[in-house]
Amino acid sequence: LERARDLDRVIFDKTGTLTGAAVGITGVTLFNGRSREEVLALARALERGSAHPLAEAFRAGAETDEAAGSDAGASATGAETGPDVRDSREITGEGVEGVIDGRRWRLGRREFAQGPASNDNVFPLARAGRASVYLGNDEGLVAAFEIGIPLRAEAPEAIAELRELGVEVSIASGDQPEATAEAARTLGVRHPHSRLTPEDKLW
Repeated sequence: LERARDLDRVIFDKTGTLTGAAVGITGVTLFNGRSREEVLALARALERGSAHPLAEAFRAGAETDEAAGSDAGASATGAETGPDVRDSREITGEGVEGVIDGRRWRLGRREFAQGPASNDNVFPLARAGRASVYLGNDEGLVAAFEIGIPLRAEAPEAIAELRELGVEVSIASGDQPEATAEAARTLGVRHPHSRLTPEDKLW
């Protein structure tokens, strides 16, 4: 605490620090012929025991009106049930994976979810206040979920005060560059860093 007055740079993690709680699934994009209901069930099963801030959007079964139309409220039904997951594990900075019906599924960062497959024709989703989570197996990506995760109400003021004190502020995030850059623009941060693993954030 005594050294804090000598700080000249602060690096904030984005998700869960500058942002608040995930408010729900705001969009679902399908890539491989599977239904919305099937990919949501797979994702919820994988996220069942995850501690990541974005996992709550899947466990709550919360699709917003924007994503699900007039049936949004019905999507919560059965959110805590679904397919059984074997050999489930959470990989820090990447996502979660597990075996469902004999096939290994991954949910998390695009590069992690697609496994050894290549999906050059799949583009990241990025809008202000949103995060992208991908679902895939060894054959490639099957879906992308857009999660509503707004900035904390107090974040702009806190960062403005730091800048007034002459402290350089940066954002470190594992999210896609577009989403991280949008958050940085909103907060007035000039140095956003994206697609970082937890180890990358310790520079």
